[in-house]
Amino acid sequence: MREWIIAYFEPLRDAPLWLWAVTIALVLIIWFVPAIIAIFRNRQWLRPIALLNIPAGMSWIVWTALIVWAASGKGPPPDIANNARKAWIWVGIGAVVLIAAIAWFIFAG
Repeated sequence: MREWIIAYFEPLRDAPLWLWAVTIALVLIIWFVPAIIAIFRNRQWLRPIALLNIPAGMSWIVWTALIVWAASGKGPPPDIANNARKAWIWVGIGAVVLIAAIAWFIFAG
């Protein structure tokens, strides 16, 4: 499995920095779509959605279920500024964990 991942990302080793930045940004945005939806829907389940979103990106079924969960139901009254700040902290933690995992698979010797 590790060899497959290394072979898959081999062309990106010599890629320019801007391509890395754009690729990582797009992957993170797509990966955390359920958490982003939950932020703007002001869900009372924002923290569990953000936490489950970290491993869920590896499974399209679970990721899709999280989107449905984030977009459905009624949340508490809107307090967007407070919840958005808290949610972005969790999304940031998830992004750091995801980047560390990808870097470990690619560069660990």
